[in-house]
Amino acid sequence: MQRLTLLFACLGLPGVAAAQVPADAPDAHPSTGAAPDAPAAPAEPVVSHMPINQTRADRPLNIDVEVQNEGLLADLSLIVRAADGSTHVMPFERTAPAAFRVTIPASLTGGRTLGYAIVSTDRKGVERRHFASLDALHLVDLYGLGESARMRIQLARYDAKRNQIKAVAEYVSFGAYRSRDAAGFNEITVDEGSDAWQHYTTEWTYRPLTWLHDIRVRAGYMRASAIEVDGQRVFRGDAPGVNYGSAEANIELHRWFSMGARFVLGANEEGFVTGIGFVGRVGDLARTHMAVDYEAIQDVGSRTDIRLHWTTLPRFPMALGVTFTDWPDARAETANMLTYDLGLRVGEAGLIGLRVGAANRPESLNSGFSAGATLGYGF
Repeated sequence: MQRLTLLFACLGLPGVAAAQVPADAPDAHPSTGAAPDAPAAPAEPVVSHMPINQTRADRPLNIDVEVQNEGLLADLSLIVRAADGSTHVMPFERTAPAAFRVTIPASLTGGRTLGYAIVSTDRKGVERRHFASLDALHLVDLYGLGESARMRIQLARYDAKRNQIKAVAEYVSFGAYRSRDAAGFNEITVDEGSDAWQHYTTEWTYRPLTWLHDIRVRAGYMRASAIEVDGQRVFRGDAPGVNYGSAEANIELHRWFSMGARFVLGANEEGFVTGIGFVGRVGDLARTHMAVDYEAIQDVGSRTDIRLHWTTLPRFPMALGVTFTDWPDARAETANMLTYDLGLRVGEAGLIGLRVGAANRPESLNSGFSAGATLGYGF
């Protein structure tokens, strides 16, 4: 029987061959119906966001997203990297059924740029990057200088130091010179070195760095030797001097121009004395600038100092100045002093300075000298 079946199949008699198919065999190619549907893929959260490319500095920045299948999320966060390099993770908050928002505070938008990325974690613990990533943040350009940006620029001028304390010691000695006696008639020759003073000050400076640039408080101690002719004092009384304190405020009208005023209150052998001072500066107060400083103290005299400061070598600040003064006594002749200052910055906050110079009265017979030292520390 099998041989007949094979013979009919070879002769192309399909009916016979088909008849041999078991009745209960499954229909591999049914004439009607479609193949069964594949299992539906599990839903995933979808986050849509319109990138922000630029905005103004020092203002809050809103980051908005829309989320599909938000019910699958356990967490949706914004990663922000501020201009100072700090990284912050901020959770989104719902503002509508499918809308979420994060507000970046103004304290993080004060630089030139900031970067951000959007990430999430679903209820199964799967993490997703929806927009940018921690390794490739989307950058936002921040334009305009807000208050915090201006403050950072100002602080950078002083290496982030708002405060400075400084101690200064100065000794000035005039050589021999011709003058007149106390009555103003007879010409006399002042003994060499008898006209001299020593001056010590301590100063604290605080810099708000707003329109009010800095506030300075100073304490001073000055003592002078009496002017002598042939060993005899020209003026009666003890050696002149003064103990005083002063308060000064400086305003910065422009990055290249500042001015200030000071009030002086002190005491000498005759009682309480007062004084005033004014200063104007052209140039960067923290760098190269020209300063003109005038100060007058009752019974002590006045000083006008014109000085050029420069920082060609950042660690070696220098200054060259000329001073006109009748210190230590207002009855003395006005002297001319030429001085040179050389400083050395030590570490990040220290300063050591030296001063050398010449000091002469109008009728000097030989040259006197000036020497000084400064110690400063910023914090």
